[in-house]
Amino acid sequence: QLRGTPRISAPGMFESDDRELTRVAGELGEALADLPRATRRDDAALAEAARAALRRALGKRLQKRPLVDVHLLRV
Repeated sequence: QLRGTPRISAPGMFESDDRELTRVAGELGEALADLPRATRRDDAALAEAARAALRRALGKRLQKRPLVDVHLLRV
């Protein structure tokens, strides 16, 4: 279960208070919540799904597909 909104750092792409960054984080959270349980339990699969979802969300808004690093924290 996702706790909170994913945090995204994008120096040079968004300002820290940019509403677009908040929307992208929300889309990422929704994409992760929609994943099958087996994918959410596998760290590598979850990280790859998060990376792909984030690139997709950024691609829609910026017409760019930046390199993305995912940092997964389990509680």
